[in-house]
Parts: sequence; C-alpha cells; structure tokens
Amino acid sequence: MALKLKLAALIVLLITTATLLTPQEIIAAEPDIQSALSACKNITAQQKQMAKAAGYDVESLCAAANQSTSPEVDTTMPVVVIPSETIVSPADRTLENLFKESNDAPDLSEDTELKVVDQTLQQYGYDLFEGSPTTFAPVTEIPVVHNYMIGPGDTIKIQLFGKTSESYSLTVSRDGTIHFPNLGPISLAGLTFVEMKALLIERISKQMIGVQASITLGELRSIRIFVLGDANRPGSYTVSSLSSMTNALFVSGGVRKIGSLRNIQLKRQGKVITSFDLYDLLLKGDTSKDVRLLPGDVIFIPPLGKTAGVAGEVKRPAIYELKQEKTASDLVALAGGYQPSAYPQASRIERISLAGDRTLIDLDLKTEQGASINLLNGDVLQIYSVLEKIENIVKIEGHVYRPGGFSYREGMRVSDLIGSISNLLPAPDLDYGLLIREMQPTREMLVKQVNLRSIFKDKNSEENLILQARDTLMIFSSIENREEALMPIIETLKNQEKLGHPTKVVTVSGSIHFSGEYPLTNGMSVQKLIFAGGGLKQSTYVSSAEITRKDYSNPEQASIKHFSIPLESSLSESNDSPVLLEPGDHLSLRIIPRYQEALLVTLQGEVKFPGEYEFIRGETLSDIVGRAGGLTSLSHVDAAFFTREDLKSKEEKKIAEFQKRLKADIAASQLEDVNSDKKTDRGSLNELLDDLESSEATGRLVINLSAILNHSVEDLQLRDGDRLIIPTFRQEITIIGEVQNPTSHLFNPVSDHLDYIDRSGGTTERADKNRIYVIKANGSVFLPEKRGWFHDDVTMSPGDTIVVPVETDRLDNITFWTSVSQIVYQMALGAAAIRSF
Repeated sequence: MALKLKLAALIVLLITTATLLTPQEIIAAEPDIQSALSACKNITAQQKQMAKAAGYDVESLCAAANQSTSPEVDTTMPVVVIPSETIVSPADRTLENLFKESNDAPDLSEDTELKVVDQTLQQYGYDLFEGSPTTFAPVTEIPVVHNYMIGPGDTIKIQLFGKTSESYSLTVSRDGTIHFPNLGPISLAGLTFVEMKALLIERISKQMIGVQASITLGELRSIRIFVLGDANRPGSYTVSSLSSMTNALFVSGGVRKIGSLRNIQLKRQGKVITSFDLYDLLLKGDTSKDVRLLPGDVIFIPPLGKTAGVAGEVKRPAIYELKQEKTASDLVALAGGYQPSAYPQASRIERISLAGDRTLIDLDLKTEQGASINLLNGDVLQIYSVLEKIENIVKIEGHVYRPGGFSYREGMRVSDLIGSISNLLPAPDLDYGLLIREMQPTREMLVKQVNLRSIFKDKNSEENLILQARDTLMIFSSIENREEALMPIIETLKNQEKLGHPTKVVTVSGSIHFSGEYPLTNGMSVQKLIFAGGGLKQSTYVSSAEITRKDYSNPEQASIKHFSIPLESSLSESNDSPVLLEPGDHLSLRIIPRYQEALLVTLQGEVKFPGEYEFIRGETLSDIVGRAGGLTSLSHVDAAFFTREDLKSKEEKKIAEFQKRLKADIAASQLEDVNSDKKTDRGSLNELLDDLESSEATGRLVINLSAILNHSVEDLQLRDGDRLIIPTFRQEITIIGEVQNPTSHLFNPVSDHLDYIDRSGGTTERADKNRIYVIKANGSVFLPEKRGWFHDDVTMSPGDTIVVPVETDRLDNITFWTSVSQIVYQMALGAAAIRSF
C-alpha cells in the first residue's frame, strides 16, 4: 500500500506543479489512489509536456496507478512501469532512488544483479507432432483388449481340434452375423471380444460333440472418424478400429499452435464423451484418458486457452497452457522445478497491463506471498540465477602453479595462501606482489603491495597481511612484462577517480626493467615503485632521479613541479625518511652518462680473425681491422663490401618509391597507347619491374678500404650493426645485361670493356650502347663514354662488372629507367657477394 501511495503522490504532484521534486517531498504527500486517477483524467497537454521535460512519462505512471486498482492484479507486489518511450531521467528521478527508502521497493543493489534471462521461449508440447506420419498402417501386432466391440468387417479366426480338425476365417457381415459351417448364422453384433468368445465356445461344445475351439481375432475393421478444430490437417480419416485419440491426432498432423493441448474433446453423437489433457501424457505418461475410437467419433480441438511462460533457471523453460494452474508456483511445477543454480528470491513477472503497458512485478518465490501470486494470460515468469561471484574464498593469480580460489577462514594470512616458494613458477618476483581487495559497502578496489621475500624470510613480518574474504593475491614473473596483467587494475583505479579523490596510479620510466603505470598503494615509496617495475637496470644513474608531480591545490590553474631526489639513499633499507609518492607522480630514472649497450661490428671473409667485435663510440674501421689481425694474403681489398643498417632502411624506402613510380608510368604509357591506337612492347620494362620487386636492399656503402687502411683518406666511424666483407681475390670480369652470352672472363690488363663485350658475342638488339657502364669491384659506377674522348680511358680491374642496359627511350613517359637498372644490378651483385659468405 505504501508503494501505491508514493506512486499516487508522484502523479498528483507532477500534474499539479510539474516541477522537480525530491523523494522526501513525494513521500511526504500521500494522497489516495482515487486522487491520482482523478488527476490523470484532468491532465492537460501542457502539463504532460512539462512533466516529460522534467524526466517523467505521466501516461505510464497513470496507467500503473490504474492497474493498481484492478482486482486481478496482486497489488501487494511492487510494480515497475516500463514507459512506451525511452526517457532519460535525471539520476535522482529513477524509481530506484524514489523507492529506495520504502520496504516495498525492489532490491536494485549490485548484490542482487543476477544473470540476465535471455531466452526465446517455445510453446510446450507442440513439437510432439513434428515428423508425424501421413498415414497409419493397419494395427495387427497389438493384443485385442477384452472390451473390444465386435462389428461388421472384423475377421474371426476359429481353430477346431479334437474329433474334428478344421480352421475357419469368418468375417462379420453388415448385419452383424457370421456364417459358421454346420452351425449356421450366429449374431455377434454388439458383443465384446470376451462375450463373443464365450458365445462361440458354448455353441460349438453343444452342437459339435467332442470338438474344442480356439478363437481369436484376425484382421480388424477400419473405422471413419473426424478430426476437427485447430488441427494441422482437419478432416475425415479412416483408421484402425483399435486406434485411440492420440493415433488420430498423429494422423491429422497434430495440433496447431493456436489450438489447445489440454482440452482435446471426444464427441460421440453430439455429446462430449471425454476430454483428454496431453500434458498428462507428456508430463506424467498417463494414457488413462486416451480412449479407443468408434465409427463416427469426432475429435475436436478447441482454441488455445490461458497461457503463461517461464524463462531462466527452470528445467523446461517454455510457454505453457494453463488449466488448473493459477499461481507462480504452479507454473514452476509445470516447468519441472528449479535448476540447482536458480535464485527464486529474485524473480520477476513480465505482464501486459489492462492499460496496454508492459510492467514488471518483482517477487520472492520462496515466500508464500510470492509463490501464490495469481497469473494472468500472457505473463512471463523470469527465474534468475544465483550470483556468478563465489563468497568466502580467496584467490591467487599470476605466476603460480595452481591459480584459482581457496577456502577462506578467519585470520588467514598471505603465508597461508602461499606456503613456500616451491608453489611459485620459476623466476618469480619476490619483491613485488599485489593484494586486491573489495571495500564494503561500495565495493571499490583497494590495492596493497606485498613483499614475498620478507614473508618467506619471516612469517611474522608486517608484509604478511591478514586476508579478507574475496581477496585476490597477484604474483608476477621477474622476467616477463606485467603491463597486460596490471591493465584491468589500472583501468578500475582510473574509473574510481572522483573530485577530491585523484587516481591512485603512478608511473615510472627510464632505466628500469618494466616501465609503465602501477597502482599507488598506501605509503608507497620510491623504493617500492622500483620494486614494482622489476628493479633497476645496470645502466641506471643512481646518484639522482627526478619526480614530476601535478599540483591541483589552486582551483584556478593546475601546475606541474619537478624535483630531484637522491636515488641511492632512497633505495637504502636504513633510510628513515623515504620519499613517498602521491597520485599521478612520474618517476624518471636516468642512464649513466656515456653508457652504451653493446655495439657490434661484423667482419667476414679474408681477415685473420673474422667474427663479431664489440666497440665503443668513436672507434673506426681501421681500428677494428687491426684488432682482427689485418687482412690475409688472399684478400681482395679493392672489392671490400661494407653494409650499414640505416642505409638498408633508406634503400628499402627508395625501392618502394621506384616500384610505385614505375608502375604508374607503365600504366600511363599503356593509356597513351590506347588513345593513340599504337602498340608498344613493354616486355623489357615488365621484366625490370619484376627484378625490382624481387630485389633485396643491402645497405652498401662504397668505400676505398685500401686508402682507409693506408690512412690516405679519412677513416670511417663505426655504427652498431655495421658489416665488412672482404672477398677472396677475384681474377674475372663479369658481363651482365643485354649481351649475347652474359658470363665472366679472365682479367686481361690490355683489354677494355668493349673487348670483353665482344668476347660475350656482342650486344643484343635491345641493348642501349650509349649507356653501358662499369660497376667497379668496390661498388662505384663509371660510364666509359663520360671519361674522355676515347672509350679506353676506363681502366678495367679484377672483379669489375660490365652492365649493358636495355634500350627503353622509345617508350613514352619512362624517364628514369637508368637509375632503376643501376639499382637492380648493384643490389643483385651485392646480394650475391653477401650470399657467398
């Protein structure tokens, strides 16, 4: 009743004032329901609009008030009206807040948030007829019941033995008689099977002395019956005389979903002989009402009656037709009872009210009041599950052999959860662990830092915290990044931020194993944050570190402060005044000046001691060659191959640019051919594009190693990842490109590049003779025709490569093929040199 008064007060005050009201103002005014209904009738359109602007749907509230006066509705249960439109109300205008001080209010707290019921309910029982046969074979295998009525068409089998041995198969005629040899006609119409046997045995024993008889039924007659009403295939059917009502239902295809399963009527000569409830068959296996049919019988299926659905944690969720069932407990019994995971104390009925609104009724099915609530047609009862959370446990997660939940007991400590270090996986972080706790009643997260090393050393240590139910202990690895494991904790702490309660998160970066964000625990010092980050690296500058702190004390403008701390003293266990951290602090750890990670250079080939050499910044190439013992007598110093990683990255970008540009120019040239109706052979360019796509960047830097080692030119400063390859002395000159036979020739000091081309059969028709160039053994490129008046100005050296490019000037818009071909050939030669080692 208190809920109805509050609802009425809300309606009246809304309509009369249309202002924002506090829950106390609503509760203070308690008019009766009639006043609310009267106010609903007299409301104006302007008042409705003002109430809607305040966040209320007056029409839905009035419908709920009207429903609360209906005698068919149990008004002792709380009703929540679902508005016909989605209304975004102010936070203090929700029904949860309006009714939270009332004993009649539904419990909407987080503790009763149960698994949402999300099921598509089907009508119960109708799938019995799925796949039913279209016809029925004659029933010949089942025994004949004793009360079977003999009629025209039945076959009677008679076996005589004794003085005479004869067999007869006699059919009952239309007038109900059989013609027995030597006995004459015998009337059997209207007799049961037992009466018929007794009559024939008596006649045979009296009229045929010394003869005995065995009597049974042979093929039975067929009868015509009618299946009418809401059957899938209503009509007239011919069935066996032993058929029952269920046999006829299967013949007709079963019951339509608008037909009743609980009131199937058998009519004989216009009178209802019996009513059959299929639920008795489906739920109890009871066939006592499934009577045999007689000729002319009518099976009538009336329309579906009152229905109600049950969803959620019951054994048979479905929509059921109600007969004698009236209450919620009756409906649960139809559904087979509760599942073990059901929580009937938080159940709910979804109902369509008389006003046409959907309403929700919260009820406790464990109470007599909730179990006895009356059901209306169309109700859906929702049974929720128990909470997913498990009470009275503590959990351990992370770097342990057996993570999971353990039984909680009063006074339990961290050492009780982890008995020894043997319970942890290899390489655990003993200096940093987290204890995650839910603070009641808000259930906000509280994080505490745990030092397992101190606990294993002394169980009486203050680090051995007392546990509470639902605590979670998280253990980390000392060699694996912990960012992913900490992410949910960090996000939760950030979501708990409020005015006056900043996010309890701090950050560490720089020379530490695992930089990132970490939970700020109570009394967290710089030392504890370093423990959280996995400890300092060897490169850490321990004399000082820097803390960046945000200052929000001035409400007009935030400020940032930076200050240095003595890091070495902060890490000391004897430090009596540790530097404590505040929310949002950022600890920056510096690297020792001039500290370097290992810088490596690789020497391969004809050096005395090839391999990887570590160097310091400022060392040169000649220094490393000297440390490697110098070059061997077989080294080809002019063919030295030097690569650098950053040059390789630049080459890869350049190759990608060339590929893109060459494709665009080829496409543009093809378009010009289409517009000008000419046809150009682009086979060479397509081959060049294929070569470019398959080329691999080497990052080669052309050097004069001989001059470097002689100190006649400036020495080369080394970088990390550099590689020097000294090949074995080569005596050949290689020719590639558009020649008849690309091959290699033994070096001849009196021959020039044209002589070697002639020895390879000369150039092909596609060769560009004006752009022949030479790639020297050290990687530099020379164009012979650019060297002077005569071609033989270029002195060929062992290991050189002569390149005869393809002629592509006849192709429009292809203007940079020379650069592309040079890159392709140089990278091919460089890759071959690298692969040779």
